[in-house]
Amino acid sequence: MFKSVNDLCDVVSVVIYCFSDATMLLVVEPSSNEYWIPSVKVTGGSSWSSQVTKDLITDVSEDRKYQTYYRKNLQIFGCVLPISKLMRLNKVWIPYHSTPYISHAIFEVQINADMKKKSKVPFGKVYRHFVSTLLLFSQETLYKEFLLMTFPAIFVGMQVFSKFLLDVGWTKEEIPQLFRSADINNRGGISFREFLYFLAAVEPGTTHGGGPAELRCRYIFRYLDVDKNNLLKRDEMRNFVFLVRKARKQLPDPVKMEKELADCYRNIGIPDGQPLNMSEFLKAVGDLKIRGTSQIYRAPNSIQKYIKEISDRNNRQKNANSPQKFLDGKQLAYAKSGAYEMAVHSIMIQRTGNMINIEQLWNIDSATSQSSGFPKLAQEASRKKSADQFDQQSKSNELLKAIRHLTLINKMMQCYGKPETFTFTWGKLDPAIVARNLVSVCNDVREIFIKEPRMLDITSPAYIMGDLHGNFTDLIYFEKILWHVGPGLCPCNLLFLGDYVDRGLFSVEVISYLFSYKLQSPNKLKMLRGNHEIKRVQQQWTFEKECKLKFGDRLGGTVFNAINDAFDTMPLAAVIDGRVFCCHGGIPPPWLCPVATAINDIPPILNDPQDQSSLAWELMWNDPIRAKTINEKIAMELLANEGFAVNSRRGTAHIFSVEALEKFLNANGFTHLVRAHEVVEAGFYLQQKGHLLTIFSSSKYCGGQNVAACILADQGRLRILRLETE
Repeated sequence: MFKSVNDLCDVVSVVIYCFSDATMLLVVEPSSNEYWIPSVKVTGGSSWSSQVTKDLITDVSEDRKYQTYYRKNLQIFGCVLPISKLMRLNKVWIPYHSTPYISHAIFEVQINADMKKKSKVPFGKVYRHFVSTLLLFSQETLYKEFLLMTFPAIFVGMQVFSKFLLDVGWTKEEIPQLFRSADINNRGGISFREFLYFLAAVEPGTTHGGGPAELRCRYIFRYLDVDKNNLLKRDEMRNFVFLVRKARKQLPDPVKMEKELADCYRNIGIPDGQPLNMSEFLKAVGDLKIRGTSQIYRAPNSIQKYIKEISDRNNRQKNANSPQKFLDGKQLAYAKSGAYEMAVHSIMIQRTGNMINIEQLWNIDSATSQSSGFPKLAQEASRKKSADQFDQQSKSNELLKAIRHLTLINKMMQCYGKPETFTFTWGKLDPAIVARNLVSVCNDVREIFIKEPRMLDITSPAYIMGDLHGNFTDLIYFEKILWHVGPGLCPCNLLFLGDYVDRGLFSVEVISYLFSYKLQSPNKLKMLRGNHEIKRVQQQWTFEKECKLKFGDRLGGTVFNAINDAFDTMPLAAVIDGRVFCCHGGIPPPWLCPVATAINDIPPILNDPQDQSSLAWELMWNDPIRAKTINEKIAMELLANEGFAVNSRRGTAHIFSVEALEKFLNANGFTHLVRAHEVVEAGFYLQQKGHLLTIFSSSKYCGGQNVAACILADQGRLRILRLETE
C-alpha cells in the first residue's frame, strides 16, 4: 500500500460481516498473496467517511446531496448499507514526519447471504474471499486459555501441548509428531501465533486449496520429517502412504502400500527412495502428483467444540461471581453469589428420616439477613414459596399424605399385574378429595411444564432415574436412600426420564408423588416425557383402567384426562453441565435435528406428538441398535440413512448406530447419552463404545428379576447406584 515512510497516511478499513453464515470478506493482495480486510488511504484532507464513500462505493453521483446521503453508507453489494459502528481506532506516532501521528480507523458493516452473492469489490483484479469468522472471533477465548496454560511463560511446551491435544481428541502416540510440526522455529516451545496457525491447519473444516493447502502441506511435511533434516526419506514417505490409507479407512496391507509408494515416486518423476525437500514436496502436491494430503492431518474433533467447552466453563465461573436469578427464573431479584438469607421454617427430622415438627419463623425479625441483597418483594415471594412447600394443609402435601397412607393399607410389594384382578382400598380416605387435590396439582404442574424449555439445562450433582412404570415401592426406596427428607432439602437435582405409568399397579401414586414434589420444588425436580406419557398408549395398556378402578368411571376419567393434560406439556430432553444429553428413547436423526438446540423449537403442547412433532416422537421412541441384531439389510439401511434404520421391533421411529451417536455427540459438544426406554437386567446397560448408558429404575419388572438403578452425575462422573434385590 505504501512505497516509503513519507507516503504513510491515515487508512480506513471496513470489516464486512455476513451474520447469517458467520463469514467475513477478505481481499487478496496480488503481489504478496496475503489476505486483508478492504482498506483505503485517506489523502488530500478528506474525512474518513467521505474517503470510504469515494473509494469503496461504486457508481455514486458527484452531486452534493448524494454525497451527503452516502457519506455514512457502503454500497458495494448493489444496495445502500449503513456502517454499523467504529470497531477500532489506532493512532501511531511517526518520528520526524510531516504528520506526527497517523490513524487507522476500522468500521463494521453487516450484510446477509443475498447481499453477499451480489458483492462487487472495487479493487481491480484482486479476488474476493468470504472466510469463516468462527475461529477469528474465538481468538480471544483461545488466547485466554493459552495464557492459562503457559503464564508466566510465553511459549507452550510439550507437556501442556499434549494435554490440550488429548482434550481435542488426538491419541498420545500422535502428539510428538504434532508438536514437531507445530514448532516451526525448532525452539522447543510454541508461541500463541504459531499455536493459532497450527489449529487452523488441523481444523477439519479448513479448505484444502490455494493458500490454506500450502499452509497445511508445510505442516504435513514437518509432521512426516521425523529426523528434522528437512528431507522426506523413503520410510517417512511410506508413513505418508500409511496415513492416507488410514484416513480412507483402508487396511494397512504391506503389499499394496509398497505398490502405492512406488507409484508415488514414479508420478513425481524421481528414483524410488530419493529424498524430497519441502519445495519439491509442495510442488508435487500442487501438480497433483502426490494425492491424499487433503485427507490427513485433520483433528478428530473441531476446535470449535473445544472453544465452546472453554466458553461454557468460563461462563460458569463468571456466573459464580456475578448476579444470579432467583425465584424460578422470574426477574424479581438478583443477589450476588454467596449472599444467603434465612429460610422461614425450622424442620425437626426423626431418626428414621421423616420430617416432623415444622416450625415457622415468619415473624422473627432476624429470620432474614438485611444485608442479603434481596429486595423486599423478592423476600416476600421467596417466603410464600417456602410457606407453600411446608404448609401441611396445601393440596400437594395433602396428596402426599394420602398416597403415603395408601402404602400402609394396600400391599405394594406385588407391583405388576392386571388392574381388574387387584384389590384396592381407600381406607378412611375420601377418593373424591384425593381426586380433587390431584387434578388441582396437575393443573398447576402443567403451567410449570409449559414455561420450561423443551430441552432442560441442568447442573450437577444430579440423580437420573429411568422407567418407573407404576412401581411406587421402588420410588419410595430411592427416596429413603437418596432424598429422604424430600427433593426440596436434597443437595442434588432430580431428573426423571419418563415412563411413569402403565404396566404397574401404582401409577396413580407415582404421578401423585412426582407432581406434588414438582409443584413444591420446580427447579430441583425435573421430568421428561416418555413414550407411555401418551393418552392412546395408556388406553392400550393399564393406566386408564387403573384410574377408573381407583376413582370410578366418571371421577377416574377426570383424573386420567388431567394427568394427560400435564403429560402433553412435558419437556423432552435435558443436558447436564452442557455435556450429558438425556432423553427417554434416543437421539433423533440429523434431518430432524441438525443441532440439539432445535429441540427447543418443539411446540410446548403436544396432544398427539406423532402427528404434531416427528422430532418429539423420535426422542421418546428411538433405540440404539445392538450388534447382534445387525444383518445385511439393516446394515445397508444404516449406511443409506446416516446411521438410522426403521425400528421394526417397536413398529415406529428408528434405531441408530454408534456412528450416528458419535456424530450427534461431537456436533453438539456432548460426551454421553443417558436414556431409559428398555428394561435391562442389571438396572443399567453400557453400550456404543461406552458413550450410551441405558438406565431402568423399576425392579422385578412385569414379574422378572431385573434390578432397579439410577445414576449420580457429579464432578464429571456418571456413577451407577443400584437397589439390592430382595
